[in-house]
Amino acid sequence: MQGKIRHTRNGLFATLFIMALVFAAAALWQLCHLPDPGLYQDKGIYTFVPYQVLPIQVKNNTTGRNKRMNPTKTVYKVYYRTKEYSGYEWSQEAPSKSAGVDIVAEKKPCQRRVLFRTDTGTYLTVDAGQTAESYFLGLRRRCLLITGGCLLYCAVSLILRIVFKKAKKRKRTPARF
Repeated sequence: MQGKIRHTRNGLFATLFIMALVFAAAALWQLCHLPDPGLYQDKGIYTFVPYQVLPIQVKNNTTGRNKRMNPTKTVYKVYYRTKEYSGYEWSQEAPSKSAGVDIVAEKKPCQRRVLFRTDTGTYLTVDAGQTAESYFLGLRRRCLLITGGCLLYCAVSLILRIVFKKAKKRKRTPARF
């Protein structure tokens, strides 16, 4: 029985260790591919109002039988456009269809800053209090925290594994007088 427990523990350690390395690599890749905030031009703050809620199909992130039986799930998105109909749109996920319908019925406006990228002709919307620099600084900070946490986990788990192996080896060796 002891061998099965040890084997399971070693497999769990290896799985978690590899997952942490993969997450750290993904966060570093994301960090390296973040665009320069200088590429974005501030178009100002616009007032967005909700105008429709639509169901969309997304990949189901559950595991096991639920994922096999339901590979996709339906989420509801509330779509916003500027009050002036300037062509800018923004969407956010609603907790449920009824909540999305309530948001659209209220027509409660929200303020968003539009950042336009001239070389690609794309734009993104951020909170009204943010700038391109603060938005990308937050993204960088999040990527660095994920990378640091994953690498810290890897380092601590390796150190603990080495310490436990040495303690186990000492326990096995008979005392010599």
